[in-house]
Amino acid sequence: MTLKRAGLILVTAGLVGAIIGVALSGDDFISARVWLGAAAVTVVAILLREFLAISSVEHATFVSAWSLRRPHRTNSGPPGLQNIHALLIDAGTSPRSFTIQLRPRLVELADHFLPLRNGIDFENDPDQVAQLLGDVSWIIDSAVQDRSPTLAEVERFLDLTLVDRDGSPR
Repeated sequence: MTLKRAGLILVTAGLVGAIIGVALSGDDFISARVWLGAAAVTVVAILLREFLAISSVEHATFVSAWSLRRPHRTNSGPPGLQNIHALLIDAGTSPRSFTIQLRPRLVELADHFLPLRNGIDFENDPDQVAQLLGDVSWIIDSAVQDRSPTLAEVERFLDLTLVDRDGSPR
């Protein structure tokens, strides 16, 4: 426990003790015994709560009201999909991230799937590749360095690359 945390606990206990002392004492002054008792009970309750929160007993953990109002979001899904999601988010905001991380993967996809799905040789027929991809052909053009695609452009690129000419995926 840090010194700051101990100070906060003592201030909280003092305030709770003062409130209870004023409420229970019928005189014009605060009863020292009531104040000290309430402060001691408050310190013990706070320390017990912290101990139970860090202990390994699962059923004794406390759930704060804030956590009930705002559910904790977790990244679910396979790690590979999480990596792809992170790549797409980074590439959409940073042209450098797109150029270094995402573009090489998209070039690999095009190099593999264009001959398979569309019968176009990626290396020998750049004009046919540009004609097939149309307005998103810049995505695999290494000369374009200062632009990053939107998610819609990446989706269009993947649709054009991974789908046969007749429109059916294999």
